[in-house]
Amino acid sequence: MQFNSVEFGVFFPLVLVVYFLIPRKIRSIWLLIASYYFYMSWKDTMPYKYPARIENKLTNMFAAITSKLTINPVIFILAWRTGIYTLFLLGDIVYALLKGRGLSLIVFIPAIFNVFALYAASGWSDYRYYWPIAVMTIFIFPFMNIYLREE
Repeated sequence: MQFNSVEFGVFFPLVLVVYFLIPRKIRSIWLLIASYYFYMSWKDTMPYKYPARIENKLTNMFAAITSKLTINPVIFILAWRTGIYTLFLLGDIVYALLKGRGLSLIVFIPAIFNVFALYAASGWSDYRYYWPIAVMTIFIFPFMNIYLREE
């Protein structure tokens, strides 16, 4: 069901009228049921055309860098396996807790939770898709080390 269809033109006023006629206690349940119906009745009627890739210097530079990083197996593991970056983060957290500086981790909590939420929320088994973790850790790890070593 699309927003500009006749089916939606009947569905929405019906949901709205029923919403105001039923008791307040079950309005949220009614909206849940109506939204389930709305999302389950979706039909893909639009042809999807993937946009053509436009070449530019930045994407060519990124492709050149990544191809060089995949030639050497050691560099490939260090650059693309996010488990290593996660171990760096965990090492810094343990270091801060052992040194009694756990409170100083408050500054980094949003970024750390973002990294671990990405692990928890995604169902991928192939870790190469976790590149945001690698990007975040490249910035978080040095700043955590500098911040934790200042006394």
